[in-house]
Amino acid sequence: CVTGVQTCALPIYRIFAQVQYIHLIEPKKSLSFVESRKYRNMIDRKSADFVICDKYTIAPILVIELDGSVHSQAKVKINDEFKNEITKVVDLPLLRINAENIDKE
Repeated sequence: CVTGVQTCALPIYRIFAQVQYIHLIEPKKSLSFVESRKYRNMIDRKSADFVICDKYTIAPILVIELDGSVHSQAKVKINDEFKNEITKVVDLPLLRINAENIDKE
């Protein structure tokens, strides 16, 4: 149970799984409707594996991406690079973990 682990390991944070990037990153308010829509469409349907947030404000503190063997495919690499760039632009740390290094037991 993630909630039980969360309470013991990270008492001042909340951990959320499969968070859509659209909920983490918002286009600048100064953009026109068309430009804003364009950027929203670019991040729509992209999700982070886990997001660690402040327990009280729910502000995102860290994005965690688990990279399995599929992440060696060209299309997935492009998507990964896009996620790297958008989190960098908004100054949101992104931690990539090679899922093949995780103990499955």
